[in-house]
Amino acid sequence: MKHAKKILSLLGAVLLVTGFAAPASARDYGELSNSVSGSASIDLDVNDLPKGLRHAPGIQKRMEDNKGLPPGIAKKMAPRLFNITVMEKTETSARIVWFTNERADSSVWISTSESVDVSGDPIESSTNLGFFHSLKLTDLKPGTNYYYVVRSANGAGNATASEVKSFATRSESEPDTQAPEILSSRVSLVTDDSARISWSTNEQAKGRVLVSTKTPVVESESKVFLATELKTRQVVDVDSLSANSTYYVTIEATDEAGNKTVSGIKSFKTMPVDTVIPEIFGPFVVQVDADSALVIWATNERSDSDLWMSTATSVSTTGTPTKSSDEMTYFHTVRLTGLASNTTYYYVVGSSDASDNSALSAEASFTTK
Repeated sequence: MKHAKKILSLLGAVLLVTGFAAPASARDYGELSNSVSGSASIDLDVNDLPKGLRHAPGIQKRMEDNKGLPPGIAKKMAPRLFNITVMEKTETSARIVWFTNERADSSVWISTSESVDVSGDPIESSTNLGFFHSLKLTDLKPGTNYYYVVRSANGAGNATASEVKSFATRSESEPDTQAPEILSSRVSLVTDDSARISWSTNEQAKGRVLVSTKTPVVESESKVFLATELKTRQVVDVDSLSANSTYYVTIEATDEAGNKTVSGIKSFKTMPVDTVIPEIFGPFVVQVDADSALVIWATNERSDSDLWMSTATSVSTTGTPTKSSDEMTYFHTVRLTGLASNTTYYYVVGSSDASDNSALSAEASFTTK
């Protein structure tokens, strides 16, 4: 019971300090425009709920956090459709994508007339329940106007259909002179010396990311990072940045025909250099036998695990640890084996974060059985 209380207290301290929040060593700038990527920002509106539910406990926060509706309410409401977009158009194919505010299936009907009949089977569909929906249409005619309706139904069978929308396939003799459209861009995983830039386009395209400390962004004064494959979603990790600095970014997208689009200038700021050492909660020995023991501790940020041990007091921590782990975690466990029975052992634990800031515990001891 005594050990159980120690573990609960330790876990409580970790949760209180971390608050389940992302570590301070990384910053996410989120969506920079409307998105058709898997991490899109969906504009949920609590006013779309029935009046009796708008101020129900937890509903407002779930809507603000883009978590969708609770299961009980979802059974009574139909999904909402967002960002319906036609991508990857060719002479004979196209891809239609959209989002819903809750998990739902995917269906699309098409017609060459403005009146789209949705009473029959859809031309393409998926029974997978998800927030992001993508259906590819094939065997289309070149240079033809198509009209379409998409529909999504949740697990309770409540369905929502879009209004009639349209697109045109390319003509066989029509050269591709249309530049790609950058549908979304995102800055994430910002640290003191790096960041991740991601974006999506309405057709397959290569990309270049120009990163500069000056604006306007010009190539001669920028770091240039390449995305060399033709894709509709690109991710580029930019590195060798300076800490606590503002950077300006432009994205270039070029399709297979050489048509190029340049985004507007976006900005982000790198994190300051992390000089704060982890805080250690513990350590505790929670299980002792004749030849083994389990040592646990927690930290207020992700860090590795080291333990030095001796049968004499004043444990030296200058040499190689007795036990260690490179896993970056909040909760640390080290099992010691091959111990001598009825012997007192002295130990010190240590943890280092990703910036190599290190902390050591006070010396502690335990006696095997």
